[in-house]
Amino acid sequence: MAITTLNGVIGGLQQPVMIIKALSPAALGGYPVSLWGTGGGPAAGTFNSSAAGGTYTSPVTGGIYHSDPPGGSNAYLARFQNCISANAGSLVLCDRLWDGRPAINTTGSQTINSVAWPARDIAGSTNGDGIHIGIEIATAASATAAALTNYTYTNQSGTGSRTGNFIDVPTAAAPAAGRFYRLSMQAGDTGVQSIQSINFSTAWTSGTINLVAYRVLAMVESAGISSNAAVDAITASFPQIFNGTVPFIMMLPSATTTFTSSFHYIETQG
Repeated sequence: MAITTLNGVIGGLQQPVMIIKALSPAALGGYPVSLWGTGGGPAAGTFNSSAAGGTYTSPVTGGIYHSDPPGGSNAYLARFQNCISANAGSLVLCDRLWDGRPAINTTGSQTINSVAWPARDIAGSTNGDGIHIGIEIATAASATAAALTNYTYTNQSGTGSRTGNFIDVPTAAAPAAGRFYRLSMQAGDTGVQSIQSINFSTAWTSGTINLVAYRVLAMVESAGISSNAAVDAITASFPQIFNGTVPFIMMLPSATTTFTSSFHYIETQG
């Protein structure tokens, strides 16, 4: 059953979930940072340790609390609110589907052959439409300007041998845990169904990384200290929260700083 009216949205509202996260060391202005591994509420999440990785299904440590609706009902995002933030930038609410761990200090092609995603793309399928890939620093890495030859993937239509590269290009500064480097897709692609390999031409020499498959659910702009902003069922385009969704937050800070932020996450179900 789908919610199709504002009365349905109001009637199905669930209890708000409060999220409080403090990030230290400082985030780097202009570079995304994932709050998945950051302590607070919820507690810090863990990472898969094999290249093929594993999937995530709620409830899981690190994910914002989500409970699947009863049979025959659907869940949707009703409101995502930044209650207070100590830094200007954008807050991105995502669903974490999978992560896997390639070697951080190896150049040349590494086989990934990721396990299948859960059925949580934008259509609730395993095709991967709307699924993006990033590299997340799990433990602090060396001061190296890492570079990719490419990563190879299969797109949302099942076409293989597609390639992408860094969108957020690493600098020579040592990236702290949580730094997140988004990866591109080939022209015309709208999502990633699976990852086959990754090839560093210049590698970090220490630390650990994970490839992450995620779906963006909503984005909120933050003006800075003591500011708040929100999207709701209308302004967020009413994304469906499929069964098993594991919500987590990324931040795109505009300046280099430590910060503490709190958020409200509210679903409607019906």
